[in-house]
Amino acid sequence: MRFDAENVDKVLIEDDFVVAHKADRVHFMDKPHFHDGFEIHFTLTNGTVYQIDERKFEADAGSIALFSSEEVHRVSIDRSRLYERYFLLFRPRFIQGITINYPAILDIFSKNRKRDCLELTSSQQATFIRLYDELIEINDKREEELNNLLLELKLGEILVLLNQLFDGDDKMHQPISYEHSQLISEIVNFIKSNYADEITLDSLAERFFVSKSTIIRSFKDVMGMTPTQYLIYTRIMESRKFLSKGFSVKEVAAKIGYKDESSFIKKFKEIQGESPKQYSLKIGVQRNG
Repeated sequence: MRFDAENVDKVLIEDDFVVAHKADRVHFMDKPHFHDGFEIHFTLTNGTVYQIDERKFEADAGSIALFSSEEVHRVSIDRSRLYERYFLLFRPRFIQGITINYPAILDIFSKNRKRDCLELTSSQQATFIRLYDELIEINDKREEELNNLLLELKLGEILVLLNQLFDGDDKMHQPISYEHSQLISEIVNFIKSNYADEITLDSLAERFFVSKSTIIRSFKDVMGMTPTQYLIYTRIMESRKFLSKGFSVKEVAAKIGYKDESSFIKKFKEIQGESPKQYSLKIGVQRNG
């Protein structure tokens, strides 16, 4: 993985598929980050705190959380604890052999989902540990013929199981309540729905009937960034979808709220680590028209 620490940590997937089992005492994520793919995070450590956009969850060992490419997120652990976890990250194209016939299998990562974090039973935990270990074993031998196919099939098995669990009556973690939680949630949803418009701190203060200082302080406390920074990252995250559909850089800039192409290119490269054109070439986009 490649890390770029600025106002928000960005983690870009160097491969279409990454899986790992780690245990250490040095992990500390002081800032939220985002991926250009999906993540399935399985903690084996008590006192794990998940932040997914403005939502926060307290989870113990045996909990699993889902992060999409349209969310900033952070995992917090007491620094004195041994932090053990399994995680896997993948781009949707890695399992396109499955999604071409079963596109709904990725709906559990949708921005409209109602569930983010699930507490597994002992038997479910054992199943996920087995599946992760099998994935890691297969991934370690990816140079062997047909092992990418085995990875895709094993990931498909995990996704089917997750769909069953997250659609069922299993124990879901409820978001932690915090000061100004309703305000932050409304601002986040407003930015996500109106990112292409001109949104300023003054306009937010006027819209939500609260002072600018309260917005800045509360937003930074919860989100780890200002509303303006969150707007920028939302625009960049959304721009990747338009680029993947073959829109030109100029068209994408206009669609996400930039008045000029150069400003968009600069921000995209600053955050994504490459230009919009390089990103399009990397993912093999066919241009419209």
